[in-house]
Amino acid sequence: MLLTNDGDFTNFITAARNRSSSYEAKIKGEPPQSAVDRLRRGVTLADGTRTAAAEIHLLESTGTNSWFEIRLHQGRNQQIRRMFDLIGYSVVKLRRVRIGSLIERKMKAGEWRLLDEKEVKDLLKKAPPKRQPGPARTRRASHGSGRR
Repeated sequence: MLLTNDGDFTNFITAARNRSSSYEAKIKGEPPQSAVDRLRRGVTLADGTRTAAAEIHLLESTGTNSWFEIRLHQGRNQQIRRMFDLIGYSVVKLRRVRIGSLIERKMKAGEWRLLDEKEVKDLLKKAPPKRQPGPARTRRASHGSGRR
């Protein structure tokens, strides 16, 4: 849990466009590899929104439940739950374990710590912009030396 009284800071670090976030999700059952691969590529949710590709890794499987680590580069409301619902599997537990470079440290209930200066600076760095494809270039066929 991250506590702050700075609203601008909160908005900046929680905006998915600024950094990726990683989650651990406990899923009821064991989704087949083909269904997980579908989520990795991105899916269209029930409301018509398309999710970006996600990094998904199986952490552990007990037969009745599976634990996955999911890294999102975008964040839609309830996205992970909605993604797994789409392939017919429920999320039983979900927790964010990373925001950008800030990794959750296992702390006991009631413990707290201050972020160090480097952690704050890293959180305030904006993610590099994604390259947008440029306009299509047209090429002319060249026959011979190209001289006229």
